[in-house]
Formats: sequence, C-alpha cells, structure tokens
Amino acid sequence: MARDSKKSKGGDKKAERAPSKPQKPAAPLPSPSVLSRHEGSMVERSSRGFSYGEVQGSGMAVVTARNWGVPLDTRRRSVLEGNVHALKGWYSKSKGASEAKKVEAELVKIGREAEGEVRKGVAKARKEAVRAEKEVEKLEKEAVEKVEAPIKKRRAKKAAKDSEEASSQEQAKDE
Repeated sequence: MARDSKKSKGGDKKAERAPSKPQKPAAPLPSPSVLSRHEGSMVERSSRGFSYGEVQGSGMAVVTARNWGVPLDTRRRSVLEGNVHALKGWYSKSKGASEAKKVEAELVKIGREAEGEVRKGVAKARKEAVRAEKEVEKLEKEAVEKVEAPIKKRRAKKAAKDSEEASSQEQAKDE
C-alpha cells in the first residue's frame, strides 16, 4: 500500500511540470475535399484526407493532427483554401490554439522590435560609411597635393627661368 501512495505522488509532480498541450476540439472534424477532372471540367469531391500543406496552413502541427485522428492523405500535394479554412476553424476551437496564437503574436512583436533595431543599426552604419568616404577623399586629396607640390614648384621655376631667358634674349636683340 505504501508503494501506491508513492506512485500517485510522483504522478502528481509530473502532471504539475508538464506543459499544457492543445486539447482536441469537441466539434466534429470537417470533411476534406479535393478537385478532380471530370469531362473537361473540375469537380469537387470528398477526399481520403487532408494534405500536409493544408494541415500546416491551418497552423496545426502534423504530429498533433495525427494524434487527434485528423485524416491525412500522404499522396496529395495540393492545398485547397476551403480545406485550410475548415481545419483552421476547427483547430481554433481547441484550448491550446489560443495559447499558440498568443505565443505567435509575441514572436511577431519581438521580430518587429528586432527589425527596428536592425534598421537603426543600418542607418548608423550608412552614416558612418559616408563619413569614412569623405575622410578617404580628403586623405587622397592631401596625398595628391603632396605629390604635385614639388612638381608645381619645378614647373614654376622652369617657367620663371624660361621667362628670364626670353627677356634676356629680347634685351640682347634690342642692343
């Protein structure tokens, strides 16, 4: 008898620690449909089950759908909006769906905040890049001036010398 009481205590602790999982909705499961070709036109008929894309599009995990007995057609690849909306409506009636939506909303909020921070960082980096570009241009200009300064001096000396020679030659001609 002592063992039974210990087992029940251990089981209670596990139940307290276990996260709450979405519970299967009590509403009847929607019936899946598929489009098929018939005499040159498309006809909607009932299908074997929902495709994986339809289950994921409804916001439900495929594992959860299997556990809840949702019929799955592994061969189908099409995603019909009617099936997605029907599953979404059915899944939203579960208790865990509202919690999942809250978590998703929180993740979206965090993502938007992070995106804002990234944009601020990008703007700051752009300003820094423009500032650095101007600094590089300034340094390049200074380097060119340092290289051209002696050349300009030589040219000025040569021009002065040429003008002196030209004036001395004119004076020699005049005499």
